[in-house]
Amino acid sequence: PPPPPPFQAEDGIRDGPQCLVGSEMCIRDRLQAAISILKNQIHKHTDHFSLNLADALPPIKGNDQQLEQVFINLIMNALQALPERSRGVQVRAILEDTGENVIIEVSDQGQGIAASEIEKVTEPFFTTREKSGGTGLGLSISDTIVRNHQGRLKFSSEPGMGTTVTVKLPVSRSGVKVA
Repeated sequence: PPPPPPFQAEDGIRDGPQCLVGSEMCIRDRLQAAISILKNQIHKHTDHFSLNLADALPPIKGNDQQLEQVFINLIMNALQALPERSRGVQVRAILEDTGENVIIEVSDQGQGIAASEIEKVTEPFFTTREKSGGTGLGLSISDTIVRNHQGRLKFSSEPGMGTTVTVKLPVSRSGVKVA
Protein backbone atom coordinates (compact mmCIF):
# COMPACT_ATOMS: atom_id res chain seq x y z
CA PRO A 1 0.00 0.00 0.00
CA PRO A 2 1.14 3.58 -0.59
CA PRO A 3 2.56 5.50 2.37
CA PRO A 4 0.17 7.74 4.27
CA PRO A 5 0.01 11.40 3.23
CA PRO A 6 2.37 13.76 5.07
CA PHE A 7 1.20 15.34 8.29
CA GLN A 8 -0.51 18.66 7.68
CA ALA A 9 1.17 21.58 9.42
CA GLU A 10 -1.11 23.32 11.90
CA ASP A 11 -0.61 25.82 14.71
CA GLY A 12 3.09 26.26 14.09
CA ILE A 13 3.97 22.57 13.71
CA ARG A 14 6.29 22.30 10.74
CA ASP A 15 6.14 19.28 8.49
CA GLY A 16 9.57 18.07 7.51
CA PRO A 17 11.66 15.00 6.87
CA GLN A 18 11.62 12.33 9.53
CA CYS A 19 14.36 12.92 12.07
CA LEU A 20 16.98 10.20 12.20
CA VAL A 21 18.44 9.04 15.48
CA GLY A 22 21.57 11.08 16.02
CA SER A 23 20.47 14.13 14.05
CA GLU A 24 20.26 17.50 15.76
CA MET A 25 16.95 18.78 17.00
CA CYS A 26 15.55 21.75 18.84
CA ILE A 27 13.84 21.09 22.18
CA ARG A 28 11.93 24.37 21.84
CA ASP A 29 10.24 23.14 18.65
CA ARG A 30 9.41 19.73 20.15
CA LEU A 31 7.84 21.23 23.27
CA GLN A 32 5.82 23.72 21.24
CA ALA A 33 4.63 20.91 18.94
CA ALA A 34 3.61 18.74 21.91
CA ILE A 35 1.68 21.62 23.46
CA SER A 36 -0.03 22.37 20.14
CA ILE A 37 -1.15 18.73 19.92
CA LEU A 38 -2.43 18.86 23.51
CA LYS A 39 -4.11 22.28 23.35
CA ASN A 40 -7.64 20.84 23.68
CA GLN A 41 -6.59 18.69 26.65
CA ILE A 42 -4.89 21.68 28.27
CA HIS A 43 -8.08 23.74 27.96
CA LYS A 44 -10.13 20.82 29.29
CA HIS A 45 -8.03 20.28 32.44
CA THR A 46 -6.73 23.70 33.56
CA ASP A 47 -7.01 27.46 33.36
CA HIS A 48 -3.37 27.76 34.44
CA PHE A 49 -0.83 26.40 31.98
CA SER A 50 2.53 28.03 31.34
CA LEU A 51 5.46 27.36 29.06
CA ASN A 52 8.78 29.00 29.92
CA LEU A 53 11.65 28.47 27.50
CA ALA A 54 15.15 29.84 27.79
CA ASP A 55 15.93 32.27 24.98
CA ALA A 56 18.63 30.20 23.29
CA LEU A 57 18.75 26.48 23.88
CA PRO A 58 21.48 24.51 22.14
CA PRO A 59 20.44 21.56 19.99
CA ILE A 60 20.50 17.99 21.21
CA LYS A 61 21.02 14.85 19.18
CA GLY A 62 18.01 12.65 18.99
CA ASN A 63 14.82 11.51 17.39
CA ASP A 64 12.37 14.40 17.38
CA GLN A 65 9.26 12.20 17.17
CA GLN A 66 10.32 10.06 20.12
CA LEU A 67 11.14 13.04 22.33
CA GLU A 68 7.93 14.79 21.32
CA GLN A 69 6.09 11.65 22.48
CA VAL A 70 7.90 11.86 25.84
CA PHE A 71 6.77 15.47 26.27
CA ILE A 72 3.19 14.60 25.29
CA ASN A 73 3.16 11.76 27.86
CA LEU A 74 4.60 13.91 30.65
CA ILE A 75 2.31 16.88 30.01
CA MET A 76 -0.77 14.65 29.68
CA ASN A 77 0.06 12.89 32.96
CA ALA A 78 0.45 16.27 34.66
CA LEU A 79 -2.91 17.44 33.31
CA GLN A 80 -4.65 14.24 34.41
CA ALA A 81 -3.23 14.61 37.92
CA LEU A 82 -5.02 17.93 38.47
CA PRO A 83 -8.01 17.60 40.80
CA GLU A 84 -9.62 20.80 39.50
CA ARG A 85 -9.23 23.45 36.78
CA SER A 86 -7.90 26.05 39.22
CA ARG A 87 -4.69 24.01 39.62
CA GLY A 88 -1.94 24.40 37.05
CA VAL A 89 0.85 22.86 35.01
CA GLN A 90 4.15 24.54 34.23
CA VAL A 91 6.62 23.40 31.56
CA ARG A 92 10.05 24.95 31.39
CA ALA A 93 13.28 24.30 29.51
CA ILE A 94 16.64 25.72 30.49
CA LEU A 95 20.31 25.10 29.86
CA GLU A 96 22.01 23.52 32.86
CA ASP A 97 24.59 25.82 34.50
CA THR A 98 27.43 23.60 33.26
CA GLY A 99 26.18 23.94 29.66
CA GLU A 100 26.29 20.15 29.31
CA ASN A 101 22.53 19.41 29.41
CA VAL A 102 19.16 20.84 28.53
CA ILE A 103 16.77 20.48 31.47
CA ILE A 104 13.04 20.16 30.83
CA GLU A 105 10.70 20.26 33.82
CA VAL A 106 7.00 19.45 33.83
CA SER A 107 5.45 20.48 37.15
CA ASP A 108 1.86 20.05 38.22
CA GLN A 109 -0.23 21.13 41.21
CA GLY A 110 -1.90 17.75 41.24
CA GLN A 111 -2.44 14.93 43.66
CA GLY A 112 1.22 14.03 43.94
CA ILE A 113 2.70 10.55 44.17
CA ALA A 114 3.26 8.69 47.43
CA ALA A 115 6.90 8.05 48.39
CA SER A 116 6.21 4.30 48.29
CA GLU A 117 5.13 4.59 44.64
CA ILE A 118 7.62 7.11 43.22
CA GLU A 119 10.31 4.47 42.59
CA LYS A 120 7.81 2.31 40.67
CA VAL A 121 6.41 4.89 38.24
CA THR A 122 8.68 3.86 35.35
CA GLU A 123 8.01 0.12 35.78
CA PRO A 124 5.94 -1.33 32.93
CA PHE A 125 2.24 -1.65 33.82
CA PHE A 126 2.53 0.26 37.11
CA THR A 127 -0.21 2.87 37.29
CA THR A 128 -1.82 5.05 39.91
CA ARG A 129 -4.79 5.61 37.54
CA GLU A 130 -6.21 2.11 37.04
CA LYS A 131 -9.78 3.33 37.66
CA SER A 132 -9.49 6.05 35.03
CA GLY A 133 -7.89 3.94 32.31
CA GLY A 134 -4.17 4.26 33.00
CA THR A 135 -2.13 1.44 31.43
CA GLY A 136 1.18 2.05 33.19
CA LEU A 137 3.09 2.19 29.91
CA GLY A 138 3.55 5.92 29.24
CA LEU A 139 6.25 6.60 31.83
CA SER A 140 7.98 3.27 31.17
CA ILE A 141 8.22 4.05 27.46
CA SER A 142 9.23 7.67 28.18
CA ASP A 143 12.01 6.52 30.51
CA THR A 144 13.33 4.12 27.87
CA ILE A 145 13.30 6.83 25.19
CA VAL A 146 15.12 9.32 27.44
CA ARG A 147 17.74 6.72 28.43
CA ASN A 148 18.22 5.84 24.73
CA HIS A 149 19.07 9.53 24.23
CA GLN A 150 21.71 9.32 27.02
CA GLY A 151 19.39 11.31 29.27
CA ARG A 152 17.77 10.90 32.65
CA LEU A 153 14.18 11.09 33.92
CA LYS A 154 13.74 12.12 37.57
CA PHE A 155 10.60 12.46 39.69
CA SER A 156 9.99 14.53 42.80
CA SER A 157 6.61 14.68 44.43
CA GLU A 158 4.73 15.73 47.51
CA PRO A 159 1.32 14.09 48.01
CA GLY A 160 -1.45 16.66 47.84
CA MET A 161 0.91 19.31 46.43
CA GLY A 162 2.04 18.02 43.05
CA THR A 163 4.83 16.43 41.08
CA THR A 164 7.79 17.62 39.03
CA VAL A 165 9.28 15.43 36.34
CA THR A 166 12.74 16.48 35.19
CA VAL A 167 14.18 15.38 31.85
CA LYS A 168 17.92 15.88 31.46
CA LEU A 169 19.29 15.53 27.91
CA PRO A 170 22.89 16.08 26.80
CA VAL A 171 23.65 18.99 24.48
CA SER A 172 24.94 18.21 20.99
CA ARG A 173 28.62 19.01 20.69
CA SER A 174 28.48 20.54 17.20
CA GLY A 175 28.53 24.05 18.66
CA VAL A 176 25.49 25.16 16.66
CA LYS A 177 22.95 27.22 18.58
CA VAL A 178 19.27 26.70 17.90
CA ALA A 179 16.96 29.53 18.95
